[in-house]
Amino acid sequence: MKNKLTFLGHASIKIESATGTVIYIDPAFPCDNYQQEADIILVTHHHGDHDLVDLVTKKEDCVILDNKVMLIDGVYQEKEFAGIKVKAVPAYNKNHKKEENVGYIIFLQDTSIYIAGDTSKTDEMESFTQYDLDYAVLPIDGYYNMGPLEAKECVELIKAKTFIPIHNDPRSIKDGKEYDTNFDVLEKENALIVHHGETIEL
Repeated sequence: MKNKLTFLGHASIKIESATGTVIYIDPAFPCDNYQQEADIILVTHHHGDHDLVDLVTKKEDCVILDNKVMLIDGVYQEKEFAGIKVKAVPAYNKNHKKEENVGYIIFLQDTSIYIAGDTSKTDEMESFTQYDLDYAVLPIDGYYNMGPLEAKECVELIKAKTFIPIHNDPRSIKDGKEYDTNFDVLEKENALIVHHGETIEL
């Protein structure tokens, strides 16, 4: 079995590790794909389009990590569960306070994934090269967060091998539809477009 990522829509993602650990990130998108029981739920910040953890079916020992747990007195925390390491990193812009938001780097057995959360380019991203990132999952709406061209700059800055754009159109969270907003600006060789409900192997 390989690591898998399912894009649920908007900013909501499910990751299933090769060893069967199920991780949901920022559950909120209105869909029917939260039935698989969660081992870990990650919340980047407490906005209504990112933190609806009650949507998710959970195992009895499910661990929920959010910015309040993973950012304590300015120190970004790191946790490990079932051989999976989760490291919080800075996420912020004019719409999201640094002290109330985090991104995550998830280290699976042989794959590293940067989940940016809601953010624009940050001063800290340059240091992410040390993690040899396989995937960078970045917002591209260009209104609440970075736009597609800034996201491309971030991918080049952190040297991620593959860029998955999400959070491209805020209308999705209201009507559950998929929009192609901002995708036309992206160069195909620099981005992997994953559609709502689509699963890819990592």
